[in-house]
This record gives sequence, C-alpha cells and structure tokens, in this order.
Amino acid sequence: MPGLSSIGGIISGLDTNSIIETIISYEKKDIELYLARRAEFTQRLASWQTINSYLLGFKTQLDILSKPSIWNTKTASSSDTDIIDVSTTESAGSGIYYISVDQLARNHQIASQGFSDSTAIIGTGTVEIKVGDNAPVTITVEAGNHSLVSLKNAINNANAGVSASIINDGSKNNPFRLILTANETGADNQITFTSNLTGGTPPDFSTPAFDMPETILWSSAATSNPALGSTAAYTGTKNKTYTFTVGGTGQQTVGNAPITINWTDSDNNTGTITVNTAGEIVALDGTGAEGLTLTMSSGILVAGDTFQVQAFSPTLQSAQDAILKLGDSGNGGSPITVTSSSNNVTDLIDGVTLDLKKTTATAIDIIIEDDTSSVSATIKDLVTKYNAFASFADEQLSYNQNTKKAGVLLGDTSLINIVSDIRATILQKVPGLEASLNKLSDIGVKFDKNGELVFNDSTFRNKLESNPDLVRSLFVSTGISDNAYIKYISSGPYTVANASGYNVDITTAAKRGDFTALAVADPAVTNLVLDATNNNIKLKINGISSNSISLEQKTYVTGDELADEIEKKINADNALGTHDVEVQWIDLDDTGYFKITSTQWGANSKVELDTEPTSSGHTILGLTGGASSDGANVAGTINGEEAEGVGQILTGIVDNETTAGLKLKIELTADMLLDGPEGRIVLTKGVAALQSDKIDRYTNAQTGILNSRSNSLQKQIDNLKDQVVKMEEQIERKRESLYMKFTAMEETLAKLQSQQMYLSSVTSSLSQNQLGSSKK
Repeated sequence: MPGLSSIGGIISGLDTNSIIETIISYEKKDIELYLARRAEFTQRLASWQTINSYLLGFKTQLDILSKPSIWNTKTASSSDTDIIDVSTTESAGSGIYYISVDQLARNHQIASQGFSDSTAIIGTGTVEIKVGDNAPVTITVEAGNHSLVSLKNAINNANAGVSASIINDGSKNNPFRLILTANETGADNQITFTSNLTGGTPPDFSTPAFDMPETILWSSAATSNPALGSTAAYTGTKNKTYTFTVGGTGQQTVGNAPITINWTDSDNNTGTITVNTAGEIVALDGTGAEGLTLTMSSGILVAGDTFQVQAFSPTLQSAQDAILKLGDSGNGGSPITVTSSSNNVTDLIDGVTLDLKKTTATAIDIIIEDDTSSVSATIKDLVTKYNAFASFADEQLSYNQNTKKAGVLLGDTSLINIVSDIRATILQKVPGLEASLNKLSDIGVKFDKNGELVFNDSTFRNKLESNPDLVRSLFVSTGISDNAYIKYISSGPYTVANASGYNVDITTAAKRGDFTALAVADPAVTNLVLDATNNNIKLKINGISSNSISLEQKTYVTGDELADEIEKKINADNALGTHDVEVQWIDLDDTGYFKITSTQWGANSKVELDTEPTSSGHTILGLTGGASSDGANVAGTINGEEAEGVGQILTGIVDNETTAGLKLKIELTADMLLDGPEGRIVLTKGVAALQSDKIDRYTNAQTGILNSRSNSLQKQIDNLKDQVVKMEEQIERKRESLYMKFTAMEETLAKLQSQQMYLSSVTSSLSQNQLGSSKK
C-alpha cells in the first residue's frame, strides 16, 4: 500500500490501519451476503445432481426389466460337468434331456519322418497344405530359408488352417519330426500335405516306416549289430515298438549255428526269428510282424542282449467327429445318434451349448429351465433404487421442527411434482392387461404404511410361474401386429402406447442387391469342368472387393452343386468378412444361370463383378455380361407419420407426435404391397417401460427438467462468483484510495507541523532580538 500505511497515524496519532479496515469491513458485508447465496445455490445444485444420479440408477433397473431378454433368461445344469458342461441363451426351451457321449471330436495330427536335426535341409520349391474342403495354401521355400525349422515357421505364418511344431522323440537316430495339427476338429478337416521340393530331404507325411534298430542292452563282447532288411516296409497303421532279445546261452557267433532271437511288440504280440548267417534277411512272422525284416552283421551276439525297432505311422491322431446320443435307452427307449465336428455342440438343442469333455456310456441329465432368480433380484434392486431416491428427495423437501432446519429444496414444486409423478406411475394400472395382473401390487410390489416400496418375492415367483406372459407384459413394451411380415422391435421414450393400434403403410419394400449371370449350359446336361485355367472369380459385395476366389477344380454335374461351391468360397473369403451372399442355380431346362444375392438389406446392398482375375472363370460361369440390381431401404409411414427406413427397419422420426422412436421390421416383399395400409400394430407399454420413459424425459441431457434446473443454478452460481470478484476488486480499490487519502493527510500534517516549528523558531528569535535591544 502507498505512503505511510505501514506506520499509519505517525503524525496525527490516529490508528489509520484500524480506521480503514473498519470502513472496509462494512463494505464486505454485501460480499458475505453474495457468498451465502452462492453457497445456498451450490447446495441446491448438488441436491439436483444427486437426484439425477438416483433417478438414473432407478432407470437402469427399469431398463433391464423393460427388455424381453431378462424375462427369457434360462438356467442350464448338467448332472456331471466333468463329462458335459452346458450353457444356454434366451432362445432355449425348458426341458430335460438325456445325453451320452460315445466319441469326442479330434483334430487331425500328422508327423513327418525323423530328421537328424531341426536345421536339416529339406530342399527348395513349394509345399501345399489343404485342410478338408478349404482352398489349398501354397508356401514357397527358398534357399537360405529351407531348413526344417524354417518350414515350420513359414507354415505357422501362412494361415493354412494348421499349426506346425517340431518334436524330439528321443531316438538315437533322426529324432526330430515336423508335426502338423489341424486347427479345427472334425472328420472333414483332414490335412493333405503335398511337397514339390528338390535339393534336400522333404518331409514325408504319408509313408509309414521302420526306424533304424537301436541297441538297448548290448554287451561289450557283442560285435554283431542289427540292421533293417532291405525289404522292410511297415504295413501297420500305428506307432509301436518292437523289442528283441537274443536267446540261447553265452556268446554266439553269427553263422556258426542258428541263433534264436525272441521278439514282442507294444500290442503284446510275440514271436521268434532265427539268424543262420550274417547279412541274411530275416522276416518276422505271425500277428504283429507287419512287414518288418532284419539282418545281423558278422560277429558275436550275447544271450540276453536287447535291441528295439520303432514302427512309425504318420497319423498321430485321426480326424474324427464327436458322436453323442440324445435320449435314454432304458425301458425300450431309442436314442438318436448325433455327430458333430466340434466338441462344442451348438445346434443339437436350440439355444443350448454342450461342451463335451469325456466319453460316457451313461446318459447325463441336462436340465433347462426358466431363471426366475435373476428377474427377482433385479426387481429387488429396483425397489432399493426407488427407496434411495424417494428417501433423498424427502430429505431435501423436509422441515425438522426440533432443529428448525429446512431441507435444501423445501417447497420446490419441480421436485414435488417429480416425486408425485414417479410414485403415481408405480401405482398405476397398465391399460390393456387383465384386471388380475395389471399393476405392480398384483405381483408383490407395493407401498407399506410408511410410504416405502416393498417387494414380496414369494408372491412374485408364484405369479411368474403361473402367468409368465402376463407378468412379463406388466413390465415390458409389446407390439402386436396383425401382419406376420410386420414385426415390432422396440419403442422409444416418446412413443405413445395405443391399445387400438397404428396403421402401417409401406410404399417401398426393402430389397437386397443381386447379380444375375448370363445363361450357360446346364451342368446336368453338359458337365462343367473347372481346372487351373478357369476356376477363379472376383466380386464386389456391398462395395467391398473380394480376393481372387479359387473354386475347387473338378467336374460339376449339377448347377446346384456348383452354386453351393460358389457360395461357400465367397462367404469364406477373408477380404469380404461378414459380407455374405446366397447363390442360386436357376434351371431353364437345358440351360440355366447363377443368381448371387447379398444377405444384407437396403440401399447399400450390392453385388457387382470386379476386375477379372488370372485363370478367370467369369465367362464359363456366365458372369461376364451379367447384370447387377441394387438393394433398397424400406419406406412408409406409421400412423400417418413420417418414418425412416434402413434396410428392413422402419423407425418413426424424432419429431413425430405418437410414433417417435417406434421401430418395426418390415419383411414384406414388393408383390405384397397394397394401396392402403398393409397392417396394424397395437402398442402396449408396461410399468417399467413407462417409468423409464418418464425418467428419461426428466434426466435428458438437453431437454430434461433436471438439466434445466442444474444449468440455471450453475449460471446463478457463476454470476454470483463474478459479482463477488468485482466487489472484491472494488473494495481493494477503495482500501487503496483510503490509504492514499490518509497518507496525504499525514503528509499535510507533517508540513504544517514543520511550518509551525519554523514559525515558532522565528517568533522566538524575534523575541530574543527585541529583548536585547531594550537592555541597551
């Protein structure tokens, strides 16, 4: 502060600081009033924000109960989850099923012959891997990356439908084998491996063979060694071990006399071979022999010494489907045998997924039933959320006679009306429902004598068990159409229920885009041959370009067979993703044509011919010169009000008085359209839907009253804050002005004091002079 403020009153003797601060304190009283008002508005804002949170929590439970899904929830149980585990969706039907598992689905798994090391050179060129009916995948093997481990890595990077690994089987000779495992289970997912490699030892996944004999217990005195006979060729189909033990006694010289060698295999087959001379090819005989021949080199064999020969089959695990039986054979029952390519069975019982884990001859009980517990728990949460809202609202509106303290929103008519409106909706009857079940109190949700909402779980469960559809209708919105091709989907908060119904007038039916090819000879009359020169096609589906799609090279004898192949390969193309098609063969006696239709409805639905690929089949299939027809969105009105169409979905626009947000699925085709309305939809809104819509209007971020009150209070708080800042600035200026004035006063007093002292000094001097003169 300026001047002498820090030593106020030094001349005048006044307490300048105290005087100024006393003046300022009176000025600050207005600020305190503004601050008190701002604190009051802040409390109100916090109350409204809390009310908004409580209402949104209440609305969350209402929304859950207003959706059909929770009322269709099912529970699934298995009498032995170690054998079959089970899960379900809302589409499952209640019932008890008896299922046994005869066989689990398996992945096809094959192994190559052994290599001395994982870095063994396999050659250069290409290999081709094909899984089931999938298109073959070609992998190029180049110099520098042509080892066994390099091939393994290339296969894993090729998305060929298999995984590759290298194992070490522990053999002394060539222990490293390349293993291929199909990614998918099922008998149809067989792996086919084709090698076009040169300059190395390519992996062989098809030839069974015997490994070189390996000595197990071999005396130091033994100088003769076993070897495979030149005619050895394994004719078996499984991997197994032959163990050989030299018979007789002591040391025996090969060629001096017959030497007996006993053998046994992994299947407990046994036999004996006799070695007469060195180098002689000796064949095993009898069960289990399976093409094994041996020779012994010259030298000594010692009785009791053993050696082994491994028999190798490339098929480690056969591809197989799961086999299960539905039903119980007891008391004359005849179960149905079912096969599945996967142990995750989803298509046996609608809405039920069976996870097969083990085989069993005994039927497992699978029980599917309605899940009333989740609905009951949600209603309990609904009651809790409502009571929390009502309790807080009452607190804000209350006045305590004892403490003389009023609630923050005492007398606020907006909150009073909201509480009253929500309570009335809970009590109201739902129009159009039977009198015995048309209000929440009928299922055990009611107010007690204290005004608190309570829930009787027993009453609810009894009502739900005896009248599930009526109880469901009490909560959810439903739409009933008199036309099976006009289906209710959902309604919005501003959709008005109407028990008498709304007319639905369709002017344009939804359409899917398609492509019609030119006529070609009927393959049933003139077989159609696709080979490496003409088996590729390329299309655009819904504006997305496919890869070059290779159809299977074969002779097609029907148009339907070829249509199925085209559809399967288009829908499997990874560039198209979910943009699927349906392909039909349209028979015209000796000719016919292919029609390719997108599965997507609406204006964006299209099927077009793309650029011609190499080895194109466009001409032979009649695609060249074919015609595309674009899809269309549905168009029409609901209750005479404008609606927007996207695909088959027709939605009332947001400004409509009665049908805003009403969604319908229109499955009518162009030939079904009439001059007037095609149908009528009757709309009923349950308590949960009505209440949720009401709260949505209150809490809407743009138009809701809660948002309006909060925004208004926030503006007042901000204005008061600005006013306080301005007032504080004004007071600070006044304080500074007062200090300047008092400082000026002190400076003036100082000058006057100085003048007084000067005058006193002059006066005194004059007096002294006059006194001196008189003495003379």
